Order: sequence, then C-alpha cells, then structure tokens
Amino acid sequence: MKNLFRNKLSIVLFFVTFSMIISFFPTPESNAQNITQIEGLNRVGQRDPVTGYPLWYEDKTGLKLQLCLDPDKCFLETPDPLLPLHMPTSANDPAANFPDESFYYAAESIFSGAVKGERAVLVQALEGMFFSDAGVIPNDQAVMSRIRIRIDGLTAGETYTVIYPYGIESFDVEGDAGPGAAKGPGISMTRDIGLVEPLFFEGPLTGDIGPFLRVHPDDPNQPPAGFIADGGLTEVRVTGSPLEATTGRNTNVFRIEGPNVGTTYPDLKCAPDRMDPFGPNPIGPNDCVENFHFVLMGQIATKFGAKIDRASYTKENGGIFVNVWANTVEGQALVASVDGGPARNLTEGLAGNYFGRLDVPAGQIPQTVKVTNTTDNPATSESRAITDELIIQQATYIVGQGLNVTVQSSNLLDPTTISATLTVGQAAPVVFGLTDQTGGFATGTKTVPAGVAEEQPPMKVVVNSSYAGSAEAKVTVLGMPTSGGLMNGILANAGPDQNVIADGKTIILTGSESIGPLALTYTWTHDGPGTIALIDPTTGLSGVNSAQTSFVTPSLATPIPGGKLTVNFTLMISDGINTDTDMVTVNMVQPQVLPLDTCTIATDANPLGLLHPPGGPRYRVNREKWIVEGSCNLADNQLISVYLGNDTAADLTRLIGTTRVDALGNWGVSPGNRSAIAGVTIPEFDPDQRDPKTPLPPTTKVYMISERGATASSGFNIN
Repeated sequence: MKNLFRNKLSIVLFFVTFSMIISFFPTPESNAQNITQIEGLNRVGQRDPVTGYPLWYEDKTGLKLQLCLDPDKCFLETPDPLLPLHMPTSANDPAANFPDESFYYAAESIFSGAVKGERAVLVQALEGMFFSDAGVIPNDQAVMSRIRIRIDGLTAGETYTVIYPYGIESFDVEGDAGPGAAKGPGISMTRDIGLVEPLFFEGPLTGDIGPFLRVHPDDPNQPPAGFIADGGLTEVRVTGSPLEATTGRNTNVFRIEGPNVGTTYPDLKCAPDRMDPFGPNPIGPNDCVENFHFVLMGQIATKFGAKIDRASYTKENGGIFVNVWANTVEGQALVASVDGGPARNLTEGLAGNYFGRLDVPAGQIPQTVKVTNTTDNPATSESRAITDELIIQQATYIVGQGLNVTVQSSNLLDPTTISATLTVGQAAPVVFGLTDQTGGFATGTKTVPAGVAEEQPPMKVVVNSSYAGSAEAKVTVLGMPTSGGLMNGILANAGPDQNVIADGKTIILTGSESIGPLALTYTWTHDGPGTIALIDPTTGLSGVNSAQTSFVTPSLATPIPGGKLTVNFTLMISDGINTDTDMVTVNMVQPQVLPLDTCTIATDANPLGLLHPPGGPRYRVNREKWIVEGSCNLADNQLISVYLGNDTAADLTRLIGTTRVDALGNWGVSPGNRSAIAGVTIPEFDPDQRDPKTPLPPTTKVYMISERGATASSGFNIN
C-alpha cells in the first residue's frame, strides 16, 4: 500500500500554479467538465526547529495535522529503522537518519482488474520532501500537495471521467499511459502544487488538498487516539469531500466512468442506484466502477510553536522597554524573556496574535528576545534580535536644492547614528549620514551636486540606525517644474553602438533623432584610419555635414591587425547659438574560419554490449533528471546540444539541454529535476521489482551536436 507514495515515477506530470508543466507520454487531456481545487488549506504553522518542516497544516475545518513520523501509523521509511530519527545539521552529519519523503496527510484508493493485472490508483497527499537533488540536507525542505491518478485497461480514443473527493476530471485516452503490468491505453496524471523554492511552505495552501478526509463515523475501524486513521492497517470509508456541497451527491469515492470500464474491473461495478453520470456522457451498466474504501493517514498536531513578528525597544526617561509581537494558534500560553532574563507572559489578542511590553534593567541596550510556547510538550521557542524603531518624519526633495531627511529613533536618550540610502534609477545607491539632534532625532540633507542644472529625485529613502533599526518612506517632491532634461535646449543623438562584420559592407550612422530647432547643422568626425571616408547615403557625396552618414568597412582582402578595429564617431549639432555632441562606437571584426571539432559521449565499460549500459548517459527516474557527459578535442567554449533520437538520427524537437565545452575540453548536460521531454516514453519500474538495467527499446538513443560540427550518439541507462 505504502509504495505508491514513495514511488516518484510521475509518467505524466502537471506542476500547476507554482510549477512547470512537464509530460512524458501523450497526455490524457482534461475537458471543460473538470472541477478541482474546491477549497484548499487554511494556514501553515511555524517552522519546527527539529525537522525544519512546518509544525502543522490546518484545513478550513480547523483540523491541524503535523508531520507524521510514527513508523507504525505513518507512511515512513527511514534509512535505518533501528536508529532514532535525526534531521542532519550539515551535509556530512554522521547521525543523519531522516527519509527523503514524509507525509502530513495521505488518502489512497487502489483496486485491481480481472484480465491482465490492471490497476486503478488514486493518491491524494500533502508531502514533505527536499527541493533539490542533493539528498537529505538542512534548509532544503519543501512541501507539496499531490493528486495522482493512474488507470489501466481503458479504450484508446474514448473519454473517461474520474470522480474523487477533491475533483471531477475527464480525460481523452490515448497512448501507452497505464502504470500497471498490463500497459496500454490508460490514464497517468500527477499534479504537484507548491514547489517554488526551499523553505517556501505556503504553496500547498492553494493546492488540491483540503479539507482533510476523516474516517466515516459509521465505519467499524475508527482511528486510534491522536490520528485520523491507522495509516494503512485497514481500509476505511471516508467523509469530508468538499464536492458534496457542489454536486449534492456522495463524492467520498474513487469512481471511473467510461466505455466498458466494468469489463476490466468487474468486481466494482456501480450499483443500479448510482448510475446517474457525473461526467458529460450517458453511461451504461458496464461503464461505471467505484471504490468507497481508502487507506488514510494523518497525525493530529500537538505542538504549535510561536513566531516572532517584531521585536523592538524604547529608551525613555521612564526606563527601557521591549515590545514583542508574536503569533501562533489560539489558546496557547506564550512567555518572553530578554537576554536570558526572567520569562514574562504575553497577552493573547485576536486570531492567534500575542503581545507583550517588557521592562528591562537600566544599562545595556537589550539584544535578543526569546518567545516560548509553554503549551507545547516539549516546549518550542524562537529567538529574534531586538532593534530600535525608526520613524521617518520628513523625506522631502526640493527641485534644485536636494533631499531633506528627519528621523526619530525609539531610543530617545542615547546619541543616535543613522545613515540614509537613496537610489535613482540604475545608478549605484548613495549613502549619507544624518546628524544626531538629541531626543532620538537625526537630520540630514543631500544637496544637488555643483554644476548640475537638474537631476532625478529618488522615489524613496531607506534609513538604518546603529541599533539595527530600519525604515523606508516615499519621497515628497516640491519646487518648480523640470524642463525635461534637455541641455541648452538641444540634444545630440548619434544612434546606438554597433558591432559589425568587416567584410566590405556599408554601415549607416544617423543623427536624425537629435532634438532641437528645425535648422540644426551636423558635423561628423571619427578617430579611425584615414581610409574611412564619410559618405551621405542619399546623395553619394561627402557625409561630414549630413544628418545621416555612412562608411564602408575594410574588406576581407584588407586584413585588420588583430582581427578587430574599433572606431568612435562623434556627432556635433548646433542651432547657431548652442552646441551639443554625442558619440557612437562601431566595433568591426573580420570573420574567422573556425576549425572543426571531434567529440564523444562518455560511457562506462560495456563488456556485454548493452545498448543502455549501467553507466554513462542516464535518466534518473525518481527525479526525472537527465545526465549526459562527454569531451571534445577542442576546448573553445563551443555550444553542445543534446537530443533524444532513434537509432539513425537525433530528433531536433526533443532537446534534453545545452552546455558549453570547458577549458579542459569536457562538457556535461544535467538540466536539473523535472527535465523530462514531452512525448518521450520512459518505461516505468515495477515498485516491487526495480531493475536498474531495464533497457529502452533499441531505437532510443541520446545524441550530442557541437556547433563546430561534431556529432556522437549513445544508449543510456535508467536508474
């Protein structure tokens, strides 16, 4: 029962909302009848300092589930079951003993066919895993919601509707998409939601899962204390499908509607009073099967933690006080201590928010506050640095004068060192200090640089204090209107810089975009060889004084020393009173004849002559990741492209990835997790009989193509 949750062979993957869309096989297409993502989850708890995962996820009924780590009631496989669980604190932690997959919640329904070992599989899960392909390491945790539907023994070209607690989806069946022993036309779909980046845990809140299913009150197998079910020891009927309110029918079921599905799964044909279709098409007695029993798993949360939202202090004549804002679930007992001092109770407000204002001994500025949830067993804590609060009372820019900033710190007694940072466009940030004015105040002015008529004011200013406080504010602009940035009423524009091949072609330069009165005069000059003559491209006469000018690059018969020539062309315009200049740079490079290379794809020794040897190019099924490596006799940073193909040629529509040859002549393509190729059939391993040398059809190979002309091909391994 538990293997399917750990098997990551997602033959058709749909990463929806937060993730990429990737597919291997011809995909069963969902039609407009689909109903999914009805409800989602409500919120996620604080990060557990022990496992690095959230302490809990809460559905919209208020049920909170923690990461299920009980080996008897959870889908849990640790590297060493005899040792205690331990999330590593480093990549080489010798005590590491934590699974690469764990679950907050899972509900699975499976039934078998009667002909060729067909299977119908439904997986619904909230799964903890590790984002990258680097193993079980700290700070790489991620959580996703998963819906997986796999059904064998269907009819190609027909439409089937699948009804399950979180959705109603129709599929147009084609291709060899089934997961079971039978293979052949079927459905294979996996939708994972929430994988954005490590330690981002909010993604599953908008996934397909929610609310969590519970054991039906009439089922004889009620859950043990602290759990929503026994984790697979028995199959149970469930309740909680959000679709019941939408459809008015019992959707706590795994149901398949479509032509002759009852022939494949005759033991689960729908009852006569359940023949009203959910899908778009009428159904007959042999066109409907359903299973009301699920394997259910989930552990009710008992620890809720506490998260510090903000911690600051004030220093005034009455003493030093620390303000602490924290949040957790409702009804918890939170205490806070400053720099290891006595614990003080925080007061609960609305919606799980807590606050405390703590007095601390006079003298040293407070550094750290620790908030502890004493309701948890064992208690959980979080610490945070304490800062002063900064209030920007003025951020005013006066055109032609500069920026005036006034800031007040919550430390009203000590001298305050405050700096301000402003950024204009793409320019480097400008930092300047403010002057302490006592009473927590500091002021400063950033004046307009001498000789600059007008400049761009910043949109905002950021201030930082020596007590680690920070604040930002939008800048208010006052003063006279600006003139639009023109210098002396005219503005020269010689056009963009150009990079060209020096093979005797004509290059045109234009100053027509210059701004000024209609009666502008133009003068072009350059710093290149005297052989470069400026010609008016319209008249063919001298182009020194035309708005547009042109020149001819050296031909291949006239070699350029070093193969490259850079010439700066200067345009000066005048309206008879004022002048302005602009420069355009033209880089001319003569083409080179590049040598061809010879490249190979690295493979392990292959004494048996297998097409897909155990080493060399490989496809990692559990990560859906390609790894292809090789070398070339030339190391000139040339581009290498790797494709799939048949036994005679590469298929240029099936690109695995690209890379460049390094300084040693080596190259490697490994585009990362989820790098499957659309429409490519990768055989699925039987989870009970995994064979790392299972070959692909002999017509499947990988091909590399170098931009210098080399090609090579090889079989590849699946592991």
